[in-house]
Amino acid sequence: MELTIEGFDKLLNKLNVVSTDTTKKMAFSAVAVTAAEGRKEEQQRATTLRLGLHQHTARKRKTGKYEFLDRVMLKYTPAGYSSTTRTTTNPKTGAVTPYRMANFSWETVRRKTSATAGYTSILANLWAHPSKPYSADSPFVGSGRYRKQWKAGQSRPSKYSWSSVASILAQHMGTGVTVTEQRFKKDFEEFNKE
Repeated sequence: MELTIEGFDKLLNKLNVVSTDTTKKMAFSAVAVTAAEGRKEEQQRATTLRLGLHQHTARKRKTGKYEFLDRVMLKYTPAGYSSTTRTTTNPKTGAVTPYRMANFSWETVRRKTSATAGYTSILANLWAHPSKPYSADSPFVGSGRYRKQWKAGQSRPSKYSWSSVASILAQHMGTGVTVTEQRFKKDFEEFNKE
């Protein structure tokens, strides 16, 4: 999904003179705030997925026998839900962090009056559509009495949608622009004095 900040052009119009560096910093700020705030709310509102609980899962080992696991697979962090079993490494810094279920990124600001970022959500990708029919019985998954198994030929139903993600992110665009305006208040004052 591509996230484009609306209202950013009005923010830039408040400046009489706009430097390219300042414009890019403002665009990155607006996008980052919108995506970060939207990501937190989006994952908190994904209640149909029952995230962060102990999961009873089974996986087939090389020996052909099943190994049964009982653990929390996702934990809620300040950046939203992250994996407890998978990590990612920042190519620039080498920092290792838990793998996030939703991410946003940008490479360049394409136009002076817009800020665009790519937004990916593993949760939405996984649950937005029903699965293909299982060729064999699935392992039991879930928590406590909510454990579930799909029989051969059954499909796991969809429980989440990209339209929900887009709607929640759109609600935070105003916050992104407002926070950016506050962060660059001194720049506004300096440019308007000249």
